[in-house]
Amino acid sequence: MRRGALLASTVASVVGATSACRSGRSDESAARLDAPPGGDDRRIGSQTRTRPDVATANVRGGPDDITPDNVALLEHTTAVAYQRSFPDGAIDAWHERVPQAEVVRIPSSIDGEMQSAIWYDSGSAQHRPLLVALHSWSADYEQNLDIPFAEFAVENDWVFMHPDFRGPNLRPQATASELAVQDVIDAVSFARHQTAVDPSRIYLVGYSGGAMKALVLAGRHPHLWAGVAAWGGIYDIVDWYGHNRGKDAHYTKTIAASCGGAPRPGTAAEVDCRARSPRTHLANAAGKVPVLIAHGTRDTTVPLRHALRAYDALAAPPDRFTEAQHAFVQAHGALPADLRRQSGAVHPVYERSGAPIRLERRSGSVTLIVYEGGHDMAYNPTLRWLAEQRRR
Repeated sequence: MRRGALLASTVASVVGATSACRSGRSDESAARLDAPPGGDDRRIGSQTRTRPDVATANVRGGPDDITPDNVALLEHTTAVAYQRSFPDGAIDAWHERVPQAEVVRIPSSIDGEMQSAIWYDSGSAQHRPLLVALHSWSADYEQNLDIPFAEFAVENDWVFMHPDFRGPNLRPQATASELAVQDVIDAVSFARHQTAVDPSRIYLVGYSGGAMKALVLAGRHPHLWAGVAAWGGIYDIVDWYGHNRGKDAHYTKTIAASCGGAPRPGTAAEVDCRARSPRTHLANAAGKVPVLIAHGTRDTTVPLRHALRAYDALAAPPDRFTEAQHAFVQAHGALPADLRRQSGAVHPVYERSGAPIRLERRSGSVTLIVYEGGHDMAYNPTLRWLAEQRRR
């Protein structure tokens, strides 16, 4: 398909075919970037660009030959470090750093409401991987911390989609609602109808609130994804509400606004929040899709216990954490002595990203990584892990 042709007429044709992090920043970076999306479909930039910010060594063969050993990885390390270096946000940041991408609008197959998305496709006739990156809790599709994923897609000729799904989690229509879940599925359908997507290599990644959404989508649509990566994800919105009470009014207010009130025990709001949480859906993904759950040892935004509970939802019973281990993590927000990594193989891609592993555990199709760090996401470990996955 000719690049730049995804205008209103093209988007309209898709209707029949498809029938925790604050705003544009991480919580540990400086700027709030929650300007609402605006304007019509528009190109983010031109088709040619020299890209000195991506490491391109060891790229061999064509797109179908991409393996973890020859993908072109990024010089960027983590989301927090990226936003300290590039604090500018919204569409201008995408325009500057990924001019090959464009903004499209995709109609919901449920209510017809148009959702904006940032989209990249080289136009190659070869079937290529599709990377879907999800914005975080208080952000929308313009969130700049996902720009490195688009840079990776351009360098490696992957298809890229950064969809909106009813904007920030400020209202019932957002926050992993039926509408918001379908918005992501509609974005995938859009991509598959517009270009040559390898159906065995459709990947999903999210950070913080985006990780929560990724885990919900893993459970609700496990047969769609080749791999799902979730960094610093919320497993249970009700528990997260309790964590934020008296600490962060922004999150408690937006949870209450999303769920119809404070999710106190026995209330309809508690039921609603649970229905939106990975806790309700994630077990359905067990053994059906590879899932990477990564969490920082010093994460005070989303407690470490959420990662361990998410892992247990996917792990075989003998591989789950003990209740004593859960109790320690609940009480101390840290790993107990018997879980702290004492020795073992070093993972250079994590070390180079500034996220050294302190605990690694696998069971079936789920991998848990607890790394030394805060509320963050490391780009290259994510991309290397995703590149290894195939839908069988």
